[in-house]
Amino acid sequence: LIMAASGVGLLLVALGVLTYDLTSLRPRALRDLTAQAELIRINTTPALAFQDPRAAAENLATLRAKREIGAAALYTPDGRLFASYVQNPGEPLPFTGPSREGHTLANDRLTLTEAVTNEGQLLGWLMLEYRLSPFWTRLPQYGIIAGVVLLALLTVAILLSRLLKSSIIDP
Repeated sequence: LIMAASGVGLLLVALGVLTYDLTSLRPRALRDLTAQAELIRINTTPALAFQDPRAAAENLATLRAKREIGAAALYTPDGRLFASYVQNPGEPLPFTGPSREGHTLANDRLTLTEAVTNEGQLLGWLMLEYRLSPFWTRLPQYGIIAGVVLLALLTVAILLSRLLKSSIIDP
């Protein structure tokens, strides 16, 4: 009985943690992407203001430190590509141009579009793509970790039930 109760309890806890991680993935990714966009907007505003695509591309290239960000692009106010960054150089840019400000989620990719302004004047558009696939590749690791923890805790439950068995059954 102790083993059954412990096993079910531990399994429910593992499922609860996994469910929380799944449901909080999109809001966490959006917060991270929004913070990255803010930094890139601040750093690329001068490049857009002075029409320096090389400096803008260098600023976008700093995103290579975040492996979840697959691509970034700056567009002029009229929608022309100004500078871009793609994590894997052989891949095409996933953006065709800014359509509207905001974010969209499609095919495990979160795309954020924000206006780049300076003193109320529109200088251009920033688009970032956040890939959610690293989470899905970690999912088997979560399963292995949960299985190991479950086995360890069930082993402790077995040992504890054997120790307590005599004090419960003998009286």
